[in-house]
Amino acid sequence: MKHRQDRDELAGVQTALRAILEPFGPEYWQQVERDKAFPTEAYDKLGEAGWYGTLIPEAYGGSDAGPAVASLVVEEINRRGGDAAVFNAQMAICGTLVRDGSDEQRKRYLPGVATGEVRFMSVAATEPDSGADMSSLESTARQDGDDWVIDAKKVMISLA
Repeated sequence: MKHRQDRDELAGVQTALRAILEPFGPEYWQQVERDKAFPTEAYDKLGEAGWYGTLIPEAYGGSDAGPAVASLVVEEINRRGGDAAVFNAQMAICGTLVRDGSDEQRKRYLPGVATGEVRFMSVAATEPDSGADMSSLESTARQDGDDWVIDAKKVMISLA
């Protein structure tokens, strides 16, 4: 787990990202926006190159390159005129699974998240009385035999 890249390493990452994103300039992103579409082509290219695995341990198919590299992915998408929200979500949301998931769940989902084959992008956090303040959510979950019962009122689910 090496998360301290030097300037030369980060410059190399930036060069690699720019090469992948070169075909996806402002015109591409404007068309995606006009069509209210998902940026499938750009998303797939970044996934094929493994960029969604920057925050996923190598044992689960990621590169574990760390937050500086993940930030560069977002920065380079934005530099091209894109909206990096779905890309950022794909990299960041899996952190909950890395920290709190069972080993079985990690093995099942994280390799696909790293390549973009599995999409983890939506967050159901916004509630009527807490907004998006995750520390004051009122949602509950309780086990009922082999099942779980989730009680929650959501105002918005991002990227859903």
